[in-house]
Amino acid sequence: MKLFSKLITLLLLSLPTLAQDILDNRGIISLLGSKMSQDIVITKISSSKCKFDLSVNGLVELKEGRVPDKIVKAMFTASPPTEIMNNEDVIKLSNSRIGSAIVKEKLMRTPHKFDVSSEALVRLKEAKVSDAVIKDMILSPNQGANAVETSRPSNTPNENSNVAPTAVSQYSRNPNEREVRNAARDAEREREREERDREKAIRDKERDEKNAIRDKEREEKNRERDAKRDAEKEERNREREERYGSRDKRDYGSRSSQRSRPVRIRVVNDLDDVRGLKKIGETSASASKPDGRQYSLKNDAIDKLKREAEEKGATHILILSETFTLTPVNTVKVVGVLYQ
Repeated sequence: MKLFSKLITLLLLSLPTLAQDILDNRGIISLLGSKMSQDIVITKISSSKCKFDLSVNGLVELKEGRVPDKIVKAMFTASPPTEIMNNEDVIKLSNSRIGSAIVKEKLMRTPHKFDVSSEALVRLKEAKVSDAVIKDMILSPNQGANAVETSRPSNTPNENSNVAPTAVSQYSRNPNEREVRNAARDAEREREREERDREKAIRDKERDEKNAIRDKEREEKNRERDAKRDAEKEERNREREERYGSRDKRDYGSRSSQRSRPVRIRVVNDLDDVRGLKKIGETSASASKPDGRQYSLKNDAIDKLKREAEEKGATHILILSETFTLTPVNTVKVVGVLYQ
């Protein structure tokens, strides 16, 4: 019986704990972190006993937890805040990048006592508080603050005192809070800057590697092109030697057949090469062919000049000019002087 009584007692003591379901900021962040929809979270808020921290620090925590504005507004309705807001709280909310809609909701739901003097408004503007929030502060500088102050313990300063209550300002409880927040913000900015520099270094390295590969491919293509050109040049020189050698050995008519050995006609471009020789006369020849190459047409024209020079007994041909005409039929004309 004693054991049974103890069990009943423990069960009765645990019933309030089991029935109690107090929803707080961490519970909201946990629900959203589990991919719970916003409608389910709002339904949970409306059907639960809530004890939310909707102070400035609490709103910053919700902002960092990526809680949507729609859910934050439902939290305001379910658990209205009771602390007194002042200008410093508004500046802190603005510096925390909390949206103007939530800041205005906070102003409407929270007792506040704002300083709307000219100097205070200038400081709010320098702190980059939005114009819409400053306007609401001017229209409603004092809301429910007196009722909250009268309900505070006896250690609250006299209402006639110019010193603000200790619970009004978040900074009065922790004078170093602003320095800590600024240090954290600077550290976050430094981390983001280092991350950007690291990403930029990676992009630069990838770009340099791509440029190196492209330069290597271009150099390889240039080598292949030069090798191909050299091969074509050698092939043309070989064809030219074969052509000139065979033509020099031909028998052009009875005059050539009467010679003891064939005469080789030299084609020169420098006047010094014919200095001291006898000038026989000027001559010209042309060669035409549809889509013909200039080099081949020039060789054909020079071959004609050689035949004419051999017939006239010349031994040298001094080339004076060469023209290449692009027409439906490509034409090369060579003008020279015969020497003996």
